[in-house]
Amino acid sequence: DGGAIQTVLEKNDLLSPASILQKSSGSSSNSSKPGTPKSLENKRPASSPYAYAWVIGSIHEDRTAYKGFIYNILVAAKVLREKGSTADFVLWAQLSPESKLKGRLPKEDERMLGELGVEIRMLDTVEHESFAQIVYEKFRVLTMTKYKRVMFLDADIMPRTSLDYLFHLSVTNDGSTPLLRPNLILATKGEPCNTALFMVEPSDAGWKLLQDTIARQHREGSKLPYPHFNFTFGWGYSFMNNGDPWQAVVQKKGWRWGFHASHSDQGLMYYWAKFGMKDTSIIIGDILQNFVPGKNGKHEKDFEDDFPTAIENKGLKHLLPPEEPTIRYNCPSAKKKGDWNWFLCNDMPYKHIIHFFGAEKPWQNGLNHTKMSKDWHSQARIWFEHLKNLNIKYDMNLDVDNWQEKHKDLMQESPFGYIAQYKDQSIIINKSANKTATQADKLTESEPVTPQLAGSTNISEDIKTATVDALYSLNDSSYAISSVFDKPKPPTVAYVVSFIKCSGTATHSAGLVDASLVMRHSIHQISARNPDSGSKYDYKMYAIVHRQAGICSKTLKHAGFEIILVDAPVRPEEIRGDHLRREIHTEFCCGHDEFVKLYAYNKIPEDIFVHVDIDFAFFKPMDHLFDAIMYSKDSEEGKRARSLIERERESDQWPDRIDAFITRDWHQTAPNKYPPGYQAGFIVGRRSPEVFDDMIEVIKEGNYSNGWGWSSGWGNKGYGGYVGAMAMQGFVAYYYDHIRPNTTVELNQCRYNHMGTDVRYNKPP
Repeated sequence: DGGAIQTVLEKNDLLSPASILQKSSGSSSNSSKPGTPKSLENKRPASSPYAYAWVIGSIHEDRTAYKGFIYNILVAAKVLREKGSTADFVLWAQLSPESKLKGRLPKEDERMLGELGVEIRMLDTVEHESFAQIVYEKFRVLTMTKYKRVMFLDADIMPRTSLDYLFHLSVTNDGSTPLLRPNLILATKGEPCNTALFMVEPSDAGWKLLQDTIARQHREGSKLPYPHFNFTFGWGYSFMNNGDPWQAVVQKKGWRWGFHASHSDQGLMYYWAKFGMKDTSIIIGDILQNFVPGKNGKHEKDFEDDFPTAIENKGLKHLLPPEEPTIRYNCPSAKKKGDWNWFLCNDMPYKHIIHFFGAEKPWQNGLNHTKMSKDWHSQARIWFEHLKNLNIKYDMNLDVDNWQEKHKDLMQESPFGYIAQYKDQSIIINKSANKTATQADKLTESEPVTPQLAGSTNISEDIKTATVDALYSLNDSSYAISSVFDKPKPPTVAYVVSFIKCSGTATHSAGLVDASLVMRHSIHQISARNPDSGSKYDYKMYAIVHRQAGICSKTLKHAGFEIILVDAPVRPEEIRGDHLRREIHTEFCCGHDEFVKLYAYNKIPEDIFVHVDIDFAFFKPMDHLFDAIMYSKDSEEGKRARSLIERERESDQWPDRIDAFITRDWHQTAPNKYPPGYQAGFIVGRRSPEVFDDMIEVIKEGNYSNGWGWSSGWGNKGYGGYVGAMAMQGFVAYYYDHIRPNTTVELNQCRYNHMGTDVRYNKPP
């Protein structure tokens, strides 16, 4: 009966992830606490050992924005079946709390899903629906225990071919070890796990582990200030403490839970799969990594290889689908810009799907949209062609050729937006911790937390006491930043210092307390936490600490800095240039260790950073600098920001895009003798792992010649011969002048990074 449809109303035999956090309005009496596993099973026998699953929420009979996702599932089911998939199709669907539908989808939706063989499983409605809530429902796939494997697909993904080969690569019939582990996640450009597509082995144990993980994290999160998430320990694992960074396609190392949706489904899935189940495959571009339980109870990597090569070595190429034309739209595995074929989608399984994420969904734009790229149009055209075929075959009463004129009701924004917002997560967490909505709404981000000061042997008790008192002064409610949910959260700027060794008056215990607290207080006063400042930007403090300075950096932690322990990003033996390799260790202060400052480009999650020396104080907000980075040159905000910036030379041409603001080390420069260096105590920059990688490669190349003058130093361009030339002072100036020109603005030293000196050359030669 090809047109038959079965609708199953799923009740909470186990509390669902969402229900751990807030009770469903339609919860049944047979709900039980987590810990009494009883799988949510389909009432109809599975026709295949494998299944694809989708989730849709906010379904309402009078609000049709959700229907585009229904159409995409129909297109996905059509493509999968036409390309040879034999798996079952399951849709988990949730009605809006305001809907008058009685536990069923509208009849036309049911009819069409039935025609494509999609089984519908209805979820209980919830009191507060949001993107943050619905993404938890993805994990319902763990309850589908009649299947060996279930693959989840976001409802805005269009497959290009059958993905059944991923099922088959994870199962063998002869007792041999399969290539893929039972669970599979994909890394994308900046995330170690993207839950738009993943595969699991459903099980009661996996479901309970997920529930326990959510309950624990939200219980602990309820004790933290907004946004109730610890970006160091995340869902229960510290990358830094374990020396075990996460990996993504472009960002090779991540040390914090700061990637997109780390506080939500993507962070949860990464923790559950890699550190919880410990029986997981991770595909990172063209690399396959397999993790299994280790002897010490932790995860252990037991395999890593090029994914296509591994398939060929095992003689499994016959499982792969036929090749499809190469695409270049929205490829989540695309490499760093500049790499060979960086823009093409050549890796499996990335090249086998089209993900219309964000506001790029075909049904929301129509084919006549003029602001979309030609690469988007080529894929959207295919999507509409599939829908047109379905429309003709099943009489869907759609006018595909005149979509924008006839179906404006379907071109609305997605019901939940496009990201899991902290405010929605906070509502969920606070309800799960038995807090009232009123209490949740009154939480403030600067809610004081007692500093943890024990365990530091080099800090006297009077310094500890002074630090505590000073920290509480920074949380004074008279200028606490409000996070009431009807107000947008201010954008945050990272203020960063680097700490390389334990010596000098500024870095012994008492001196460091004074310097760090004065700096933080000055930043606090110019931020949005002080209403009198007029600033719209919040702040967060970081200290990039070389491991050799770990002991004396504890003072910074007590003063409110988040500590990031690092090694130097370049070792002398890695430098290919002879002179730099031999002499870099002699450079003033810190030699090659000074390059730890460059980690501000890739280890800080905020979009903008301000890196300064520890002996700094700020007196006025720098919103105009931040705005000039954040907004394009042609926007009203960008134009206004640029008009307020005082530059060293107003005759300089403005860059089209500003990546950094710097000042120059004019104190060491004689006019016309050699180009000025960079003053390494101050930079305002745009976060860019790409720039970090590029800088490190330039340093390793080591193109530096001895001497001073126009033909010496970095690149033989004159950046040498003065204090700091082999390290930050010379390198950064050379990099932005020659490697990445026209991306920086030199600021007026009398206004920014003023050092109490006259930079005019008063006695010309």
